Amino acid sequence: MISKKYVNMYMVLTLVGLLSLIAALMIEKYKVILFIIGVVFMIISTYINIKYIRCPHCDTVLNVTKLNTKKCPHCKKHIEVEK
Repeated sequence: MISKKYVNMYMVLTLVGLLSLIAALMIEKYKVILFIIGVVFMIISTYINIKYIRCPHCDTVLNVTKLNTKKCPHCKKHIEVEK
């Protein structure tokens, strides 16, 4: 079973990272700081995806956007996501 908290954490960190990177393009004064913050958030979200969002049967990294399919694309076994 995949914990919903890791999926939510991944989504929020990715969104904050992307928003920070976009803000870095728009706000010249804090460009470097916002860029660094965005990159750090993207690295952390990628780590969470690779470490915790995996098939419980074959240990393949899963695509978060396709978790509603309920089957692992690699081994075709049922995947349960915690509600």
